[in-house]
Amino acid sequence: MKQSRVKFAFNDNYNMNCDIDELKKLGFQNSSYHNDLAPSYTNSKGNIQVYFFDLEDESIKNEGIEYKYSILKLDEHGEYLDDIGQVNTFDEMIKLVKENETNLLSIDYNTTLSNKDMCEKFITSLYTNNKLFHFDDDPSVQTDKNGNLLFTTKECELLNKRIDEIFEILDDPYELAVELVSQEQVNVS
Repeated sequence: MKQSRVKFAFNDNYNMNCDIDELKKLGFQNSSYHNDLAPSYTNSKGNIQVYFFDLEDESIKNEGIEYKYSILKLDEHGEYLDDIGQVNTFDEMIKLVKENETNLLSIDYNTTLSNKDMCEKFITSLYTNNKLFHFDDDPSVQTDKNGNLLFTTKECELLNKRIDEIFEILDDPYELAVELVSQEQVNVS
């Protein structure tokens, strides 16, 4: 595979470890910022970001990075949500992107929940987006592992309505949440 080289920061010959034209054909868009450590591209759905590390670049060496691609999951606002993984081949990177880009169900705060299936899908979307919390708690104070608020003021307002609907429809709203978290713990073991 052709190895595209680009100007990035102070390096005029930064190795992207892939063919940028091939990357663009797959729907990726440049999402690099001037102050990033490495160039990045985001998938067409905007929910996965990939950083491309040139292992010969001095700034990458100084950081001790030993992998060519770092794949991150983004939330619906394009903000960092979680690490997916680090790999060294283009094919492994594309595989991880494809496996994870459809794992995110978008959270629909606006639609009134009117049946059990809708409630379960809503709870699952919160879980899938790493935003599931105890429904007795105030959503406006919920934060991610970096201390960032999980919900905007408008989302909190709508979320409180959805939670009220969930409690009206489901016998035990916590049952699915506990099941989802328990599955995650089993998968980690």
